[in-house]
Amino acid sequence: MKKLRNSIVRSFVLYFILLTFIISIVDNFFSNYLDVITDEKLFLFFLASPFVIDILLITCFSILFFRSIDKKVMRQVDKNAEDKSLLFANIAHDLKTPLTSIAGFSKALYQGVVKTEDEKVEINRIIYNKTIQANELLDLLFQYSKISSSSFELICKSNDIVYLLRQALVDNYDLLDKREMDLILEIPDEQIFIDCDASEIKRVFSNIIVNACKHNGKKTKLRVRMEKKSDKYVLTFADSGSEIPFSKREQIFEPFISESQVEREFQGNGLGLAISKAILDKHGFTIALKKSKKGFTKEFEIIVPY
Repeated sequence: MKKLRNSIVRSFVLYFILLTFIISIVDNFFSNYLDVITDEKLFLFFLASPFVIDILLITCFSILFFRSIDKKVMRQVDKNAEDKSLLFANIAHDLKTPLTSIAGFSKALYQGVVKTEDEKVEINRIIYNKTIQANELLDLLFQYSKISSSSFELICKSNDIVYLLRQALVDNYDLLDKREMDLILEIPDEQIFIDCDASEIKRVFSNIIVNACKHNGKKTKLRVRMEKKSDKYVLTFADSGSEIPFSKREQIFEPFISESQVEREFQGNGLGLAISKAILDKHGFTIALKKSKKGFTKEFEIIVPY
């Protein structure tokens, strides 16, 4: 919607400038003859003509402008419809795997195919894990739908962003420990207050940390750094895990990136990063996947103006 809004503004400015230029030419053309015309009827004609022509020009340009806007809006509507279709298709695809497993193993238990207690325990464990996986996907989908809604409003107030970052790290400590992540913290000791929605910004930090844990091998290095640069704070999450093809880096923030798009090196449904970008966009912050630096394969950079 932001791109569409910017496109409409640019079109309006262009049409307005062009219309103003043409009207000024018409007005100058007729005004040049008013001083030399002696015939009263001809004088009235030259006096009234610019107003009539200006009205016709404004009408024509308005029609052209609204037709242009209508085409842009329809293209955006078609794109949104296509994106929603893709979104639902991918939801169905990602939900099908755990639900199929749950149905299959449940049927095995129900029909008494599984005999030993050890097998029953293992199958119950699988069913539980698949249920958690499906529930996490639905929860992410709910978050993405909520954040993407035009009616969603942030609850912003002054918050210590360093504290929110530390909270996100603590909340995901068990996952970091389980994956044996080599955590490198370069975070200021002092408080840094910014206007933001605390729960949503912490969600962004958690999503990036969870992505780094789930989509890389064990004992991956994860460096979290925050520094002040001129009129902004720069927060980076760099890791030494799986590389992302350069041609796919812009797409990584789109929801439900498929296997063919990212070679599944950086696997997952992609909703976490899409949610993070949507939250940051609403705050007026930015996120980008930057060029790898020495010792790391990828780096997510968040810019927070102040």
